[in-house]
Amino acid sequence: MTKSILKATFLIFTITVLFGVFGLIFGYLFLSNTEIDWNFPSDLIDKKSFITVGTMHNFSYVGGFVGMIIGMIYQIRQKKAIV
Repeated sequence: MTKSILKATFLIFTITVLFGVFGLIFGYLFLSNTEIDWNFPSDLIDKKSFITVGTMHNFSYVGGFVGMIIGMIYQIRQKKAIV
């Protein structure tokens, strides 16, 4: 059981990191060069970097959710394989 939990945790972590990296790349290549209607701080110096990091942050939340679902499916399949 511990081995299965550790594998599922590693799977969730890996998926979250991959989504975050994808969000970083997506934000840098596509969103940072467009006009986005976000609520920016008034003293913001580097808008392009702010958009890039904000996109990475948002994508990592999605990755955590997707990873959680996949981790739960993995755990259920492991349980059914034992029974």
